[in-house]
Amino acid sequence: MNKYMTGQDVMKDPSGSAICGFNCRIGGHSYLYTFQYLHERTDVERHAGWELADRMIEAGKLFFVHNFHRLSCGKGHAFPYGGTWACNTCNNDHLDAPWWKIKVFKDGNEWCCIGVDFEDLQSSDNFAFGETREAAIENYGRLMMQQPKVSNV
Repeated sequence: MNKYMTGQDVMKDPSGSAICGFNCRIGGHSYLYTFQYLHERTDVERHAGWELADRMIEAGKLFFVHNFHRLSCGKGHAFPYGGTWACNTCNNDHLDAPWWKIKVFKDGNEWCCIGVDFEDLQSSDNFAFGETREAAIENYGRLMMQQPKVSNV
């Protein structure tokens, strides 16, 4: 299914904390950002939501937000801020683009990275392959920003 789904779409009768963990993981938040306070680090339901999303992402079953800002800025650090992404160096906000929502999976001998509105290889232009998971993501980001491909990351 090529749809960006949240914890509310995937989980049956979850707690608010589990949804929070799940949605933080698919939303591109870092682990440290999600569990920065003691009450968050000890919240087993939040951890369970995060880990469920993480397993689904690793299995190629779920779209998630990947921070591609370093390809354009190169100096700053993009971070979630008020429902969007901001940069601490170039002072831009609303950095995230729809193409930041990706799914990565093994396809034959290579990894494939697709965007959320991907249909198929013939009619879509929002996909890239790589020898590793990281290379596929990097090649996808470069393609979307029209930069040269890398062979391996």
